[in-house]
Amino acid sequence: KNCSPIIYSNFENYKCSRYYSHFGKYLFNSDYAILSLSELNRNKFKYYGQFGQEAVIFVRPDSSEKTFPAQLVDIIDFDSFYGQNVGQKHELVIVSSPKKIVGEWRVICSNNKIIDYSLYKYQDQISKIRAIPPEILKFVEELLKIDYKPDDVFCFDICSDFNYDYKMLELTSFS
Repeated sequence: KNCSPIIYSNFENYKCSRYYSHFGKYLFNSDYAILSLSELNRNKFKYYGQFGQEAVIFVRPDSSEKTFPAQLVDIIDFDSFYGQNVGQKHELVIVSSPKKIVGEWRVICSNNKIIDYSLYKYQDQISKIRAIPPEILKFVEELLKIDYKPDDVFCFDICSDFNYDYKMLELTSFS
């Protein structure tokens, strides 16, 4: 009867380190390492060698609270990136190879069912249109079979590349 803001967000359950192992082969960043930011700094050449393409890697925080934005980091800019985020040097980060995202969709789920969805971003433009390719709905139904649910209500962020390969970008909370 009385409606007020509702948030489903068990923050610990949205850490990449919690759910990546459950969804591994479905992840957009399925080639990844999880380590502290200071360890990445200490062994940056190792990780640029492993994941870098044209001296660029992808880095994002493990935390769903996004202590810094997920981003591509050129090796030339790494020291500056580390300096800007040195306050989180003991926090875990995800390192992966850079990839181009064409489209992003958000799919809201509860009780192993899709509740709603929308286009979130297309070709780097925010676009909140209630439309989704049917292949994504089938893909999310497959993801819902995996025994990991971060909350009673949550979102899958799904993305595609230029080949229209659909992958899970991340789990996000619902509010």
